[in-house]
Amino acid sequence: GDDIDRIEDVLPGDDFDDDSLTNEGEYLNNTNPTDPDSDDDDLLDGDEINIHSTDPNDPDSDDDTVNDGLEIATGTDPNDPNNHLNYVSGAITANTTWDLQGSPYVLTGPVTVNSGVTLTIAPGVVVKLTGEYLDVNGTLIADGEPAQQIYFTSLNDDAAGGDTNADGNASTPAPGNWEYLRIAGDGSILDNVVVRYGGSDVNLGMINAVNSTLSVTDSVIQYSQTWGVRVANASPTISGCQVSNNDSVGIRLNASDAVIANGSISDNAGSGIQIDLASNPSISGLSLIHISEPTRPELVSRMPSSA
Repeated sequence: GDDIDRIEDVLPGDDFDDDSLTNEGEYLNNTNPTDPDSDDDDLLDGDEINIHSTDPNDPDSDDDTVNDGLEIATGTDPNDPNNHLNYVSGAITANTTWDLQGSPYVLTGPVTVNSGVTLTIAPGVVVKLTGEYLDVNGTLIADGEPAQQIYFTSLNDDAAGGDTNADGNASTPAPGNWEYLRIAGDGSILDNVVVRYGGSDVNLGMINAVNSTLSVTDSVIQYSQTWGVRVANASPTISGCQVSNNDSVGIRLNASDAVIANGSISDNAGSGIQIDLASNPSISGLSLIHISEPTRPELVSRMPSSA
């Protein structure tokens, strides 16, 4: 935006790169006067100096592993290493609590809870996934409350935990945005949780209970790309839950004596509950609403044990 024809026209008050920092200011701060964002953190050099008090030469001013621009976009403090989104991947090897202060937790890679280890998730916490999965070989205690439900959802789901990926309306959540929540350890609890927009693995449900005891109560399971819940060689209790709008069967049972009670199963693309011949579940008190074409399966269907 400067009118420069000769070197004599270059003035300290000019701003070559229109970053709200004069050439003199760029010199004093050792930034690049021809690059409006010297450290590539999506913040203008001038805004870093004059508004955010961050270092225009360091993309992570507080050394908390989170880019300054992302912290500003998501409403956290780029100068406080204890105030940022929590990005999680890899193995959890010791008892761990995800508290409300640290929410939302963003899984940027597969997360495994090792055998003998408990992951506790506090009421109100939002867990967002970016195409990955949470694999629980130990114990998961996600014990929410009616007014503080715990969410397992897509990174694109701005309705839970806000615009975590800081892209405005550029992305929207959809079934299959992430893989699954797999429970293989005993004693896990999902109470007052909302699980949605997962199920990208066609061989597993969005919630997958395997060789485990699991209690799922007063929860919402919806918008899976495949089964809402898949149970194999396990006998969980699923009570008071809403299982709806999944792109396949609501609940699929393989070799399971599950207890399924109360709640509702509705508007799934396949059967409400699909049961193989090796299963002997207890089913009671359900509202089974199946709005479908006449060619769709029955509300409760049986399949061979090998299916």
